[in-house]
Amino acid sequence: MQKKNGILPILALSAAFFSPLSLFALVSPRPAETIRLGSTCTDRVFAQLILSDSQAYKAATENLLSYFKNELMKTRLFKDTYGDIVWDDISEEVADSVDIVRDRKMEKERYGDKQFAFTGFVFDLYAEVAIDKATGVVMKTIIELE
Repeated sequence: MQKKNGILPILALSAAFFSPLSLFALVSPRPAETIRLGSTCTDRVFAQLILSDSQAYKAATENLLSYFKNELMKTRLFKDTYGDIVWDDISEEVADSVDIVRDRKMEKERYGDKQFAFTGFVFDLYAEVAIDKATGVVMKTIIELE
């Protein structure tokens, strides 16, 4: 096997040692048990399950807390509104205040049903989070101070 530009063709080498299923599981970003094989798949050999509701809710909650701590608290408007409070002083209160629900209407109208949408409140401030259903990537986070 020859190197091209100093790079050994990994996929060709890997294909010689692994079956197609094990090769896919090695390069897949999701665990192998989320791979679903089926006779109804006509255009693709493998189909991955989309993010579950509970996984999306957990990701949305974690993202809101991270955004609150690492972005919102550093803004001038937050400091003008709440003073010089630090995360350690309010972290439990903020975490306990997260109250979001899935907004299926927003999912269809704004995101063409391709993203989870969560709306609600954190620290008595309106919040929205949008998460891609297939990848789990957070697409949008909003916490309104005004």
